[in-house]
Amino acid sequence: MKRLLIALPLLLAACTSQQTNPQATIYNVKANFDIALQGVLVYDRLPPCVSGGPKLCSDALVTQKLEQASVVANTAINSAEAAVRDPNYDKSKADALIAIANNAVIGLSSILATLQVN
Repeated sequence: MKRLLIALPLLLAACTSQQTNPQATIYNVKANFDIALQGVLVYDRLPPCVSGGPKLCSDALVTQKLEQASVVANTAINSAEAAVRDPNYDKSKADALIAIANNAVIGLSSILATLQVN
């Protein structure tokens, strides 16, 4: 678990390269989101943190933050995907939506990167 959480930001940074094709860029952002979701799922499966409990556990507030960040990222990705799939898409609008989606995924990954063993 600890290795996954340490490696996750590095994987996302390596996968986030500026593409010239907006469709390819949002595809990469969505792939990064899928990687981050794996970390969320691993965290969600941990037992809850309680006094005297296991050192590797999930805090309810962190779980809530991860859920909120996941919803925001998913919504942003869906908006960006819709923009680039529109045959009459506006490049500047699509680029802005892609940037928002990418930042939302980075935000989710940042939460995961701060997790520590109790």
